[in-house]
Amino acid sequence: MSLGKNSTPARSPLAALVPRAALRGNQGSIASCDDAQIGKMLYRQGLEAPGFFYASPVAANGNVYASSYSGVVVVFKAGDHCQVLARNNLGEQIVATPALVDGRVYVLTEGHLYAFGETQ
Repeated sequence: MSLGKNSTPARSPLAALVPRAALRGNQGSIASCDDAQIGKMLYRQGLEAPGFFYASPVAANGNVYASSYSGVVVVFKAGDHCQVLARNNLGEQIVATPALVDGRVYVLTEGHLYAFGETQ
């Protein structure tokens, strides 16, 4: 396996709400989406978040959540174009994959556990 200079060995393919596509969200701060049937790259775009993405990206409700080691959670639309919806700097390192439970996104940082979503 060869890795580019902006890659880490911690790649996590994510088939996320995009027909025939696999998404890789932790190649440095770059999200890329490939058509899994024909092998064509649909996009490769910087997420404008510092650091690598060691945590696996997760998807729910048409969105992808990617957490950088430097503490920035990037939310972007799942689709054949990368549309960033939000960048949230939590100010602490993140290595754990976000958890999706009952409509909420749980993010564990170095010192805190955050829950994002509608109040019930």
